[in-house]
Amino acid sequence: MKRYILIVLLLTSIGYAGLTEITTGEHTFGSTEVYDRITIINNAILNIEGSKIDSMFSFDNSRINFYDGNLSYGYVGNDSEFHYYGGNIQSYLYYDFESDYVSGKIHIYGTGLYFDYKWVRGTLSNGDPLNLYIRVSEIDPERVILHEIPEPTTIVLLGL
Repeated sequence: MKRYILIVLLLTSIGYAGLTEITTGEHTFGSTEVYDRITIINNAILNIEGSKIDSMFSFDNSRINFYDGNLSYGYVGNDSEFHYYGGNIQSYLYYDFESDYVSGKIHIYGTGLYFDYKWVRGTLSNGDPLNLYIRVSEIDPERVILHEIPEPTTIVLLGL
């Protein structure tokens, strides 16, 4: 009996949410939240700073800033943008590549970034290793945009 009570207390202290829809404004999810599915629409902005998310879908000019956390998979569509700085995407990201919809864009920030068939590899801007699968027939470099961020030592040397 005590084990069940402990589990319930643990789940309530973490902050578990099933289906979450973000429709307007700017929101930040911290390190203690756990979500089954998040949908972002209508120009909303979501900053992820350590949450655990099973699936994420973005539409209608929304923006996701993924700084840290764990995401199983995500979809970027209808002129939305996914900005990836750090954290872990366990399975894949994908966008509309063969439809009448205007597709979203995936921006990845880091060093040593390169395309390897359907993968993007390198190091994210926060130092996390990057091995991201993009689930499409062929990566479109106008939809998956790599941003090389200089390493701090390079910035110091350039300033001298």
